[in-house]
Amino acid sequence: MLFELKRCSYLRIKKIVNRYSVLKKMNTIRRRIRGSKGRKAVEQNGLKTASAVVSIMENSGFEPVLSFGTLLGAVREHDLIHGDNDIDLGIIVDYNDDETWRKVRSVLEEGGYQLLRQYSYSGSITEQAYGADGFSFDVWGFLREPDGRHLRSFYHCRIDEGVYHSDRDRSIKYIDMPVFENRRYTKVGEYQLPVPINAEQMVAAVYGDDWQTPNPNFVAGTGFTLVEGVVETYQEFMSGH
Repeated sequence: MLFELKRCSYLRIKKIVNRYSVLKKMNTIRRRIRGSKGRKAVEQNGLKTASAVVSIMENSGFEPVLSFGTLLGAVREHDLIHGDNDIDLGIIVDYNDDETWRKVRSVLEEGGYQLLRQYSYSGSITEQAYGADGFSFDVWGFLREPDGRHLRSFYHCRIDEGVYHSDRDRSIKYIDMPVFENRRYTKVGEYQLPVPINAEQMVAAVYGDDWQTPNPNFVAGTGFTLVEGVVETYQEFMSGH
């Protein structure tokens, strides 16, 4: 009797493990399909969307700039990076400035872009992701540091050693970049788009001094510092991208 109970428990656990394994593989396949579709959509409409979003934000008093991978492509390729699957923009913002983020959401949703996800760290909003034509674009916060010399951005990600209780739980990494006070416009594809006046220094802070050499093995979050022991749960507003 005891043997049969143990055998039943073992089979039940094995069934659960197998089901989890199948679901994990299915989710991986779905992510790859979404990533492939996103890359194609960005290639076709990414810069057009970036230009439209920049115009909407500028008309409402914001001073957005290209950021992260989109900025790297702008200064190195004068185009998008091959295979990029989203668009990155950034704004300078203070910690705990919910009002600015509410205004960003309001003007972008009025412009036809739906907020998908919102990320925070220690009560401060750090990033918003919006749906576009088959892909998403991120508005990153460049948060002013007290020293007045740096801007800090936060990256939400999964790490191997992380302990998570929700699909939306993420560990937090951050990176410091040099302050910029002004913007300049540069030609990216067929569009004139805004970048920080110190764009090359911003790119070097994120991608290293060898940023001019393409690195196909680059992993997002490299060069960022992990906030030890901190997990945040992002807000999800709708499914899709």
